Amino acid sequence: MGLLIGFCGAGGVGKSTLATACQKALGDAWKVAPSITREVFADFSIDSEPEFRAMPVDDRRVVQRALADAKRQRDRELAAQPGQNWILDRTPLDNFCYEIMSSGDLMEQDEYNFLLSEISQDLFNTYQFTWLIPFHTFPGSPDGFRTGYGARVAVSHIMLSLWRQVSRQPIANPRMGVIYSLDLNKRVQEVVETVMAARMPMEARP
Repeated sequence: MGLLIGFCGAGGVGKSTLATACQKALGDAWKVAPSITREVFADFSIDSEPEFRAMPVDDRRVVQRALADAKRQRDRELAAQPGQNWILDRTPLDNFCYEIMSSGDLMEQDEYNFLLSEISQDLFNTYQFTWLIPFHTFPGSPDGFRTGYGARVAVSHIMLSLWRQVSRQPIANPRMGVIYSLDLNKRVQEVVETVMAARMPMEARP
């Protein structure tokens, strides 16, 4: 079984930058997982983020649900690959946050609670470690759906609220952390030290 570590947070906090830097620090046994967004967009004949944002709310919900399902399935497939470890710059929690943003008033409480429970189990069972990055360290770099500063702040607040809920369901998850440093080198150091400290006891087992 491979190991998965993931970063979540609003657009522009440095998830992809951190993932790439961590891969270089951890070595060839780790790879940065490719995004599945383009694949899912192609399935719906969507050519761009602006085209997606212009879709009716109900249609956007369908696409976001497809993205979330594809993401969770891809994560399980990656984790099942022996001898290969993966770094992901988006987690199922990110997809859930964007689905909430796209749903407006259409998501009922029962659906919300069910999806939150599913994501909690995924993060607990599939990911070795997951980190939330709450700060906007690259505020000048909009990315698609989250083009405005206000939108990215809103996503960040929703993400933090979801994070607090997920990290406590069904029991407290000790493998979920928050990266507070704004310095890339310190972020990488925190991730690498955490991963290596967890792997040493595993490798020492007979």
